[in-house]
Amino acid sequence: MSLTIAFLISLLPLFRATFIPHPPQVQVEGVAHAAGTNFLFADLRTGDIYLADVSTRLVTRAVRAPPNRTSVGIHSRKGRIFAAGGGAPFFPVANLYVYDTATGNEIAACPVRDENALVNDVIADRDYAYYTDSLLGRIYKLSLAKLPECDIDTIHLPQPLFKSDLASANGLVKYKGGIILVHLDLGTIFFVDLLNRNRVQQILPPGSMLGADGLDIDRKKGGSLLFVAQNRENLISQWRLGMGDDRKVSAVFLRKYSSPQFGFPTTVAVTGDYIVAPTSRFDTVEFAEPIPDNVTLGLVVFRR
Repeated sequence: MSLTIAFLISLLPLFRATFIPHPPQVQVEGVAHAAGTNFLFADLRTGDIYLADVSTRLVTRAVRAPPNRTSVGIHSRKGRIFAAGGGAPFFPVANLYVYDTATGNEIAACPVRDENALVNDVIADRDYAYYTDSLLGRIYKLSLAKLPECDIDTIHLPQPLFKSDLASANGLVKYKGGIILVHLDLGTIFFVDLLNRNRVQQILPPGSMLGADGLDIDRKKGGSLLFVAQNRENLISQWRLGMGDDRKVSAVFLRKYSSPQFGFPTTVAVTGDYIVAPTSRFDTVEFAEPIPDNVTLGLVVFRR
């Protein structure tokens, strides 16, 4: 009986998942919580950013991007939307973007002057926005106090560990004075200790999170909860984080969320009530080609 109950509990997220379709020809990688039941999602193909109310399923456009622009990972904080601007080999240019949430107007577009750059994801705190570069193995640290000036410092991650022909540094969140950082190729996470000269520590063995892509954090007493989108595995995994007196970070697996509506989820956004992830279909939909009429992309929403 206990095994049956445990099995049914593990399936509950399947029953609670709902689906919100994207507008036609929109393909999404980045999703972020905005406020209340509103979540932002970003179109890779145009750079436009949309707002979805997961309670009413209403979708509106928050940012109409200029031509030849893309938005990969995104984050929302204090009236600003931060977008990672792509780059080689898939997108036209690599930029760090900042938009005004209320108006959708551009605050800054900060270029990364390296033809091999791939700006993939972003997280912001009170003072800085941190953008990952997946190909060059870097984190770009953009000063918010200096905006619209582009004042950027670079955090160089260990080489050759974080230099890849495909993708290394990807999703990131702030955690206890540092950054939890996904390494997509290795399928694990690292901690970049900003309070200790950017020291990098590996948290789990390689392969612990196959297909690890974007992530989000739910900060709780007794141990924050980390949610990781594992794209090719078609699931969201949940982990409990901890930190010792030596600032060594640990992660313990708790559970996974899945749904038949998943299709290569690239990231996840979490609140106390919702877990939201996109269906990108990168495994079946060619980025350079129109999205087939028989393919519906959208947001998968779990009620916690």
